[in-house]
Amino acid sequence: MRFSYFSQMRLSKSATVLFVSAIFIFAGSSSTVFAQATIDPSSALLLNGGASNESRTRTAEPRLDSGRYIIRPRLQPATEKIPSEKTPAPRKTPSEPTVSAPAAVVPTTAPAVILAPTSAPVVLVPNEEGTVVLDEAPVIPALPHRLIDVSVGTAYVYQASDSSYSYRSSTIAAPAYALGAKVWLSSQFAIGARYLSTFGGHVQASGASDVAASLTEAAYGIYLRRAFANSNLTFGIEFQDSNLGLASEATTKVKTKSSGIRFGLEGEFQSGESSSWAIGFAASPKLQHEELAAATQVQSGAEVNAYSLEASIERRWKFDSANALFIRLEHKVERDLFTGPASGADPIGGATPNGVAVTAGKTLIQFGYNWGN
Repeated sequence: MRFSYFSQMRLSKSATVLFVSAIFIFAGSSSTVFAQATIDPSSALLLNGGASNESRTRTAEPRLDSGRYIIRPRLQPATEKIPSEKTPAPRKTPSEPTVSAPAAVVPTTAPAVILAPTSAPVVLVPNEEGTVVLDEAPVIPALPHRLIDVSVGTAYVYQASDSSYSYRSSTIAAPAYALGAKVWLSSQFAIGARYLSTFGGHVQASGASDVAASLTEAAYGIYLRRAFANSNLTFGIEFQDSNLGLASEATTKVKTKSSGIRFGLEGEFQSGESSSWAIGFAASPKLQHEELAAATQVQSGAEVNAYSLEASIERRWKFDSANALFIRLEHKVERDLFTGPASGADPIGGATPNGVAVTAGKTLIQFGYNWGN
């Protein structure tokens, strides 16, 4: 009986211990379940926050440092961009201008136009096709720099000398040929020469048969040219020599020679794409005039004062920049004034004049060809 008493006491103590242990185990399980229920799964403490999370002290949450829990990193979607805490996004201030992308350049079909530097005002005007047309103030064209100009032609010459002294009164008409050349050292400066000579001419002698005669004219000089919008001016200084030659058997006429400086000005005006007009004037204010003996030695006076004036007009047709045809009309007047009595009596009337005056007029019409290069 005693054994059973003590056995029952031991069993009751064991049951009590087991009961208390069960209570503590239940209480621990309940607290564990409660702790798990109260923790937010999205809490930053359970997530891997990168460098900022790693820099935190683990002692702040001692329960999470135990081996019960495993901290796993939270996966970020591929399209999500996590801003960095060290480099915050820049903020646009009101003072910063908004920069927009440049507009696309649409190519046009109009060709590019390169404008040369010019002092004249330039206006760009689109035409019906949409292209740009350059319209500017007239510009003086540059003269072509030719090396040489050559002209050849045929002419007809008529010269009449009018004087009260029969030795100096005569007329001559004859065909002629003309040659001319200019060498341009620049587009504005040239040197040149020209020559004119008749062939088959004659002079009618008073009371006698006709006498063979010839007219020759030679000149050489320098020329200056200046261009304008549709014209140009050429100024020339020449030394000119004109001669009236007679056959040696002429007894009632005298040979003459006039030489001196000739100043000429010629203007060319464009009248079409391939044609132009040229008008010229010339003067020799002082000529050296001489009377040469033929079969008879006669002097119209002791001294002489001579000068000449001339004018010309020319029409030119250009085939290209090198070839052209022209027709020229020219008239020249020479005035010879003698002082003192003549050296011989006039064969017509027998008087010896004093202060002989001679007016010689020459008219020339010429057809020619011009070549330049």
